[in-house]
Amino acid sequence: MSPDRASDPSLFEGLETEEFGGLEMLATEPELDLETYVVAHTLDPLSGRTELVLGRPRLNTGGGQAWHWRHDILSTPPSDGGRRTDDTPLPTGPNTVPDAPVRLRRPMEERPANRASGEG
Repeated sequence: MSPDRASDPSLFEGLETEEFGGLEMLATEPELDLETYVVAHTLDPLSGRTELVLGRPRLNTGGGQAWHWRHDILSTPPSDGGRRTDDTPLPTGPNTVPDAPVRLRRPMEERPANRASGEG
């Protein structure tokens, strides 16, 4: 290891020796206990290409495929679900429905303390 690489941060810094056994056991397991779904975002600073994926990762021991499946969300055209389209007519005039009646109350600290509950 080169001297400059020794100072690189690691996810495993500060682990006790007995904790490495659990990591080794996890690496030999073919599947995780729970189905895990991941949303990941990438940005290539040189090309400006972005990616937003939803997928189910695979524990790829031996350098196999990293995903059971993944889908690039940005490559999917947007659905019309609840969005306004250009052919939707715009309102033709002001809304003539009257507002609901509202009664404003004074804040609690401004109310007189000598009234019985339920009054005023």
